[in-house]
Amino acid sequence: MYRRILVPIDDSACSTAALEHAVAVARAGDRETTVHVVHVVDTGPDAVGSAGLADLEAFDEAGADLLESAVGRVTSADVAAVPEVLQGDPTEAILTYAGDHDVDLIVVGTHGRSGVRRFLLGSVAEGVVRAADVPVLTVREGTAEAATCPYERVLVATDGSAFARAALAEGVEMTERQLLSAFERHHIRKIEPLGERFDSNLHQA
Repeated sequence: MYRRILVPIDDSACSTAALEHAVAVARAGDRETTVHVVHVVDTGPDAVGSAGLADLEAFDEAGADLLESAVGRVTSADVAAVPEVLQGDPTEAILTYAGDHDVDLIVVGTHGRSGVRRFLLGSVAEGVVRAADVPVLTVREGTAEAATCPYERVLVATDGSAFARAALAEGVEMTERQLLSAFERHHIRKIEPLGERFDSNLHQA
């Protein structure tokens, strides 16, 4: 399964849904999975405007409070968590963090809205999906509880392109990893290799 899962969070319901599903994915794997929870303080000119240093410090404190709550959710599920407050353009900060920390899965929330609201609120998730070098799992607000993990049915849409083939390969590999992890967790009876059993019988004879 995935070793390092990255979840960018804010104070939205879709962010909470993404975090909950990331925890479910981590628990479906092995105990070595770590969830990296990051909050990005957008310091771009359009977001901050004329905000000064004191305002940025306030944004950092608010992000730290969000992270504390999020980490509590993760660790209460017996999953390791790493919190971090970042500054900069959200999409670039998320992608840079993912590369610097060898993240192998990014889980982001989407708002499921349409029109202008969808454009404004979904731009970060869309930017991450388009530019990430690792698989990105998007979770819509209100769907975290509906999705089960390990997944029972995985749908892969394909158009024959190289990107579609990569998505198919990831879907197959993800399913295989989840099945193997589930088997290893529940199959607690040790099986003696057949070769050793036959060798033992030969020596006894």
